[in-house]
Amino acid sequence: MGSGTNQNQAPDYKFVQDFLLAYNYNIGNGGGDNLRELAKAYLTDPTAFINRSGTTDKSYDNKEERRVITGSEAKTAQANGEYPKGYTRTDHNHYKSIRVSNPTKTTPMPETPPVQQQSPKPSLMERLMEWWNKFLIILVALLPFITCNRREE
Repeated sequence: MGSGTNQNQAPDYKFVQDFLLAYNYNIGNGGGDNLRELAKAYLTDPTAFINRSGTTDKSYDNKEERRVITGSEAKTAQANGEYPKGYTRTDHNHYKSIRVSNPTKTTPMPETPPVQQQSPKPSLMERLMEWWNKFLIILVALLPFITCNRREE
């Protein structure tokens, strides 16, 4: 069980390690504040929270999303250098995601071409059979011309 201080005991899976890396990176810049604010908003005034969550917003899914994105999310993203100072996302869905090499990076990971499996080289016998089949196809295609020329003589 994670306690926040025992990262070295966490499973050595990339997802788990990347999550912990991002958590430790973000926590110093306000990361997690949005979740604390969410819980605080719900606990202190559940009716207002439910109303904000149920009220649609033209730029964000709802008023609660607007509050979080323009508040603690913007603060953390600016502190991490993910957004320029003073910038806030203007909507909830119209952004492009990018693949990164590390959860604390904001630059795209270089594209790697897909690895193509090489088919095994055909054996000498397989190549000979392929040549023979092509030869027979050509011979059959030329046969009418060969027989026509013999009749004319």
